Amino acid sequence: MTPLQGRRIELREFTLEDVDAVVAWSGDPAVTRHLTWEDGGRGSALSFLRYLIGESTRQPRQAFELAMVELESGEVVGAAGMRVRNWQHRRADVGYVLRRDRWGRGYTTEAVGLLIELGFELGMHRIEATCHPDNRASARVMEKNGMRYEGRLRHLHHVRGEWRDSLLYAIVAGDAPD
Repeated sequence: MTPLQGRRIELREFTLEDVDAVVAWSGDPAVTRHLTWEDGGRGSALSFLRYLIGESTRQPRQAFELAMVELESGEVVGAAGMRVRNWQHRRADVGYVLRRDRWGRGYTTEAVGLLIELGFELGMHRIEATCHPDNRASARVMEKNGMRYEGRLRHLHHVRGEWRDSLLYAIVAGDAPD
């Protein structure tokens, strides 16, 4: 896949050489506190990358899990992905993670915008995303990209021994940004 180019970031396929970057954010409790997965260290990061590299060749492609590269430094500072949940109903979802030292720069907002464009170019009609109810920054990323709040999904994930709710946002083809 050709990288997706933004003003300050690029989304490209992951490589095994990105393992240290993945470990940098996946091992940071401040980054993962609202996410549904836990740090597994370098071994888990390598397994994750091998899985993503394999998924990138699947036809039809279901997952577009991409490295977020800061153009100024050339560093991988996060990840952003879109997963096709149903080709027949043209529905996908997006997710993202960003290294803590890059928070507040608008990189994630830019990445989600690129993923939404990709989704609509691929023929998706509906693109969804969820976030932890306490993660206001993530909710703002979705809102800035024209995604609308649709409700609270109760007890959606079982994480670190407890049930967690998620807030659901979505954009459909033809929606005008708010």
